Amino acid sequence: MPTNKIVPDLSGTAFVVNVSRSEKVMLSKDIYAKLWTTEEAIFLYHELQKQVYQYDDLFISLRHRFFYEKQKEFIKTHKNPVIINIGSGFTNYPYLLEGDFEYVEIDLENIVYYKKEAIEKFQKNALLPYRDVYYYPIDLNNIIDREYLRSKLNGAIATSSRSMIIMEGLTFFLDKTILDWLFKLLGSIQKKGSEIVFDFWKPDAPEYPVLRKLKTFLEGHFGYEQKEYFLFDRDYIESKKDYVISELKTIQDIEKLYAGTNFFDNKDNVIPANLCTLVKL
Repeated sequence: MPTNKIVPDLSGTAFVVNVSRSEKVMLSKDIYAKLWTTEEAIFLYHELQKQVYQYDDLFISLRHRFFYEKQKEFIKTHKNPVIINIGSGFTNYPYLLEGDFEYVEIDLENIVYYKKEAIEKFQKNALLPYRDVYYYPIDLNNIIDREYLRSKLNGAIATSSRSMIIMEGLTFFLDKTILDWLFKLLGSIQKKGSEIVFDFWKPDAPEYPVLRKLKTFLEGHFGYEQKEYFLFDRDYIESKKDYVISELKTIQDIEKLYAGTNFFDNKDNVIPANLCTLVKL
């Protein structure tokens, strides 16, 4: 596990991004990404490169590196923090990080149960180190699941003096009402000095050629009937009065910082991601 085919009803993109991270391990720092690559995911990765985006490996690896470094620093500077990854997919952060911390992963039920079973097999075969990770199957579009999430977050965050919330590749897929609800919930339970780290796309994102081609690719290969993305700018973030922006970078900033290149300065080459860190007041 995983098998040589993408498991039905699982997010194909969750496997493909691991191929992207595995292509640039020195940049992404994800030495376990290959555990989640499949023959079909590799095929789709190459199709993605040909049809959509030749720099997907660079983009995904840079994004992963940003979130990895943020978590690494948070663990280093806080005592026994809890990190909660909402929409965790098949990321490997708990196994890449060192130190004393608690880790919670939240995603759709099929992803959570598949991943949990696979992790157990990887660890049994000494392919992954052992970590205590709590898994919660949550569909944010389901009101019952949202209340379940509220109770679980209350419990997880109450055990730690500081918490970090990760939302990687998530915000633009959520309805505004759901993201508003999530920010309000987190603002009510996170303690002062805790953080939220997320990426987002601004309202001009549809003008970028890569995103137009990506939408067509996802609909064609995965049958996604993609609704309109939720796009927002700094004004929306600043409306969340429980938090203050401590860092706001573009993917171009991250490229220069970690790769030392400037491919993403060309609008035709880039998914226009912005990466933000909020600190709880």
